[in-house]
Amino acid sequence: MFSYIQIIDENDKLINGYASYKFSDGVLSLSFMNGWHKTIREEIPLSEVSHLSQGGAFDSRISFDFAGKHFVFLDSGFGEAQFFKDGVIEAVRA
Repeated sequence: MFSYIQIIDENDKLINGYASYKFSDGVLSLSFMNGWHKTIREEIPLSEVSHLSQGGAFDSRISFDFAGKHFVFLDSGFGEAQFFKDGVIEAVRA
C-alpha cells in the first residue's frame, strides 16, 4: 500500500513523501520512493511502537512514535487508514 508519510525526528527534522509500506511478521517496513528505486528507510517492530493514535471523523491520519521519531500517515482517500489499521491489528494478534 502507498501513503503520504511524515517522519519528524527528535531535532524536528522533517522527512516526508510517498512511501510504500507492508506488514510482515510483526514488522512495518517503509520504502520511500526515489525515482525508479525504492529506498528502505525504516523497519519498525510494532511491539516497540508507542502513542498510536488515529484522527477524528474528518481526519483519518494515523500517528505513532518509534525510536525517538514521530510518524504520521496521511490518508489520501485510497483506503490507507483502514489498511494500516487492519495491518496493525493483525500484527498485534499474531
